[in-house]
Amino acid sequence: MSGVEFAIAGLAVLLGAALQGTIGLGLGMVSGPILALLDPTLVPGPLLMLATLLTLTVVLRERAALDLAGTGRLHLPPRSNADSADARRRPQPPAGRIVRSTPRGRPRGRHSRG
Repeated sequence: MSGVEFAIAGLAVLLGAALQGTIGLGLGMVSGPILALLDPTLVPGPLLMLATLLTLTVVLRERAALDLAGTGRLHLPPRSNADSADARRRPQPPAGRIVRSTPRGRPRGRHSRG
């Protein structure tokens, strides 16, 4: 890689990193195609390492604004009623019957015709 190509690659990475650091995306979109034209071995491995380093830098810079409790909710699947302990203890309605609960918890419903 010549000095001119190295300067072009550095400028492309600098512009992409500035864009990603500002709005959250852009490193791969800006510098990826330019690096692929200059030297195909620079894509995707080295570019992914640079993107990871940039992301970690932004996380450290913005660590006060992180919502770790909200992040935990994103990664855990929601509990269904069938999985909860209350659902296992609660008696199930008879088959073929539609049951709705009133605010006091008294079941009411009607037999389905079908």
